[in-house]
Amino acid sequence: MKQILASLFFISLMLSSSVYGSSVDALTLKANFVVKFIPFIEFPIKLKEYRVGFIGKPERFKEFGQAFEGKSHAKVKFVVTNLDSKSDLSKVDILFIDANQFPPHLTNVMALIISDEENGLEKGAIINFQMADELIKFEINQLKSLEYGYKISSRLLNLAKRVVQ
Repeated sequence: MKQILASLFFISLMLSSSVYGSSVDALTLKANFVVKFIPFIEFPIKLKEYRVGFIGKPERFKEFGQAFEGKSHAKVKFVVTNLDSKSDLSKVDILFIDANQFPPHLTNVMALIISDEENGLEKGAIINFQMADELIKFEINQLKSLEYGYKISSRLLNLAKRVVQ
């Protein structure tokens, strides 16, 4: 049963990738992956809305944010905000850090940190995207997720390229 659910999740991710085709930037696909990850992550507290922060080049924010428009999980909507490394990061529940934009330190940031950064897990991310053979893969720092109170489903862990435990 576990393998069937994991396979279904993987197929839905691949279908979302193929629907967009090659004309869509990888950032849009990664934002869609984030939306699809949320049902497989239990947050430490019940949220009234998913406050998603984006740290990246300002011109890429619109593309990232469009993936969340009109979407929700369990009737909880996504609210996306463009941030920079000087912003108050304590006001977000999910923090996406685009490539080459990782802030110098993320102390006391208890958000679900998702990055698109080389060595993102080592820099403080819980989930990190990587490109491998022109495919989007991801890795998870389960140790950090548990430390911050996030419980990641084994279904999502099984799909990760690498899991730090």
